Amino acid sequence: MIPVTATKSVSDLFLSIIFTCFISGVGAPILSANPLQATFQNTIQEKNEPTLPQNFKVIGQTRFSVWFWDIYDVTLKNITGQYQKKGYPIILQLDYLRDIKSKELIEETQKQWQRFDIDQAQQTDWLAQLTKIWPDIQQGDSIQFYIDENGDGHFFHNQQLSGSIKDSEFSYHFLNIWVSPDSAYPKMTKKLIGQT
Repeated sequence: MIPVTATKSVSDLFLSIIFTCFISGVGAPILSANPLQATFQNTIQEKNEPTLPQNFKVIGQTRFSVWFWDIYDVTLKNITGQYQKKGYPIILQLDYLRDIKSKELIEETQKQWQRFDIDQAQQTDWLAQLTKIWPDIQQGDSIQFYIDENGDGHFFHNQQLSGSIKDSEFSYHFLNIWVSPDSAYPKMTKKLIGQT
């Protein structure tokens, strides 16, 4: 039989350990070990992530080539299949036909933005964000740029979310590289927005 004094000492020690773990955060996994609660939290998190719509209609598509090199096939899609300026949601899909480094994509984006009246500091900020989002591209990869109904931009690499820039001005100016009347490749733009 354990003496009463020993029982109290063990009990006090046990409570002390529990209290210490709780304060230090060690006990947190014990308190949140409910599998139903964890599943619910994961479901909420997944629902908050943007998903790529699969039922959009093609507005237009074409192939972008430079001299003898095919670079990518490009497709523009939305709900109706009819292009409208700032008509969101919309998806721009690029299916790459060659390997391209992320650094090259950033440099080309910066080059194309020089055609438009965009604040230089704003460009620098957007390009820094893109550097964190865009991967190196391999032949056969696809990039989907999805602008949701709020104008926020989301990038998907091979149908998997790679990052978002929640700024409608960014979305507008990035899409403009392909759809603006002042784009570097007007013939490609006309095919893409369904004018030919």
